[in-house]
Parts: sequence; C-alpha cells; structure tokens
Amino acid sequence: MTPTAPPRPSLSLTIEQILQQAIAHHQAGGYKKRIRLYHSILQIQPHHAAANHNMGVLAAETKQLAAACHIFSLHLRPNPHMAHIGQVISAH
Repeated sequence: MTPTAPPRPSLSLTIEQILQQAIAHHQAGGYKKRIRLYHSILQIQPHHAAANHNMGVLAAETKQLAAACHIFSLHLRPNPHMAHIGQVISAH
C-alpha cells in the first residue's frame, strides 16, 4: 500500500469571501483592488446584487455618474418589483 498525500487546502475563495475582501478594501480606500474583486465576482455571477450595487457606488464616488446610472439600471432590471426605480434612473 502506497501512502497518499494529504488533501490540499482549497486555494479558491467563495464569492462571499471575495465580497468581504472587496468591502475591506473599500473601507481602507483600496480603489483598484476592490474593482478587480467586484469584477471577479461579476464574471461568475453577473447579477450579484452586492457586487453590482458596490460597482455603482464606486462609479458615483469617482464622479462617473453616467456609468453609475447604467450599472444601477442593469442591477435593477432583473427584479421586476424594482423596475420603476430603473425607469426613474434611466430618465435622468
């Protein structure tokens, strides 16, 4: 019988762990790192509510208001109960 190697710890993070890292960078002012982390979440889950919301907030914070409105409207579209908010944002 040959010895087997112990299982390796997982190197991948969960989406929730990535989100928590992004929020920590937000609080510390790490702009580029948090954008990269939010993008990595959105590549896996394009409609992730918190990542989309926080990307919209980032755009607004950096005075990219058209981008912020676009991100918020995309985020609101999948939720029919929030459609009226998306229409209000699109009108501005």
